[in-house]
Amino acid sequence: MYTNDKGEDGRYKVEIYGEAGKSITDYYLCENFIYVNQEREYYNSQILMKNYDDILYRRTSDWIIIEDKVYILQGNGEKKEDAEYSFLPIEDVNDWVKALEENL
Repeated sequence: MYTNDKGEDGRYKVEIYGEAGKSITDYYLCENFIYVNQEREYYNSQILMKNYDDILYRRTSDWIIIEDKVYILQGNGEKKEDAEYSFLPIEDVNDWVKALEENL
C-alpha cells in the first residue's frame, strides 16, 4: 500500500506467485476512477525444477474501473467493457488492507 502526503491511500500492489508464473497487479486510486495495471509472467518450467532458467513470456493489461463497471484499455487508447477481468476486485484488496492494519 502506498499513501500520499495527506495519508490517503493512493495505490495498492498485489503480488501473487505460483509454480508456473507470477502476477503483479497495481491499483491506482484516482479521484473518479481506479486504474488497474497487471503484468503476468509465465515461466519456461516450474520454478522448483532443476533446469528452471527464465521467463517464457509476459503479458501486460490495463483497466479502468468507473463506479461498478470495468473497462479494458485497448491498444488504440479506447476502452471496452470487460465482464471477465483477471484481477481481484478492489473490495477484496480493501478488506485485506483493513485486516492488516488491525493486526499491526
